[in-house]
Amino acid sequence: MGEMIITGLSLDAEKRLRQAWKLAPGQIFDNAYFEKLITVLAKPSAEIFGEMPVHYTQCGHWLRPDADRHTVDVLLDFKVGAPAAMAEI
Repeated sequence: MGEMIITGLSLDAEKRLRQAWKLAPGQIFDNAYFEKLITVLAKPSAEIFGEMPVHYTQCGHWLRPDADRHTVDVLLDFKVGAPAAMAEI
């Protein structure tokens, strides 16, 4: 596991997400864990954010492998607005 880069959340919401994330830098990246968390993040989740008001409609996610360092960076981008499929209607 390399870095986790989060955009589009408040500082408090980002802090909660980082606390919920169980992979520390330097640990072996677990894709099954990543996929499970992405499923939870598909919509604002009390499991991660508690009672904090968090408003987003999309969570973009990318994995950025670094072959030289043998790590994978996780990039999460939260957006407010209609999902892409709805925006076209």
